[in-house]
Amino acid sequence: MNNKSPVNQLTNSPINQEGGFTLIELLVAAGIFAIVITAVSGIFISSVNSQRKAMALQATQEASRFMFESMAKEVRMSVLNTNTNTNTNTNTSISITNSDNVSLNYAFSGGKLYRADRQISPDNIEITQGRFRVEQLVAPNPEVVKITIVMAVRGRGTKIAEQTVLNLQTTVAQRAQKK
Repeated sequence: MNNKSPVNQLTNSPINQEGGFTLIELLVAAGIFAIVITAVSGIFISSVNSQRKAMALQATQEASRFMFESMAKEVRMSVLNTNTNTNTNTNTSISITNSDNVSLNYAFSGGKLYRADRQISPDNIEITQGRFRVEQLVAPNPEVVKITIVMAVRGRGTKIAEQTVLNLQTTVAQRAQKK
């Protein structure tokens, strides 16, 4: 039986038979690990930012839609008191008499929407542009008034990525007629 350990041919010294990694192998492995961790961290941070932006957009849409639809419903079932002498009135406020026979105003002012001098827009959004376009229909029913409500809404997020902007518009034909 041969008990001699293998010898390095270049240096004529015995080769160490213990297992392990060389310094080069460790540096290469650490470099690859660092690249993988950096890539995964970037993907994670990007997905967290995308989720924050999506949640901010959802909150802005929800608040805007509720405010928009409740106003449109009341305007649809009301009689318009605002003058409609011209075919293309564009106003920041309108005056109506609602189905309970109460006269009130809707007005865009200072980044908010007011109903009868009471703010109805939530604090987490700012209305950057709001107007009412009032049109008297000519045919088939000239007594019907068409009101287009236009709003540009910005969510008030704490970070720039969370500040969303929405442009909303709806047109309402009044069901109630002046008596």
